Amino acid sequence: GITATVVCPGPVDTPFFERAGVDMRSTPSWLMASPEQVVTEALDAVRAGRVQVTPTIPYKVAMGAMKVAPRWVTARAMRSVPHM
Repeated sequence: GITATVVCPGPVDTPFFERAGVDMRSTPSWLMASPEQVVTEALDAVRAGRVQVTPTIPYKVAMGAMKVAPRWVTARAMRSVPHM
């Protein structure tokens, strides 16, 4: 059968943000995932047939919190995310 896996890594340490004109210098380095980490965890999830994978601990925690938090808390948190 055919499966699909959604990868939700959060910010990844690539030139993407610089090219998009987003200043990420104030983002703590521990929030940035390495491309290698994202690829490794994504491929493991694909092989296991998982529907979704969140490769970094901070974003695993955030995704879990968003599932149980009231909608207004999630909306307020999302307003603080820089938009491109």
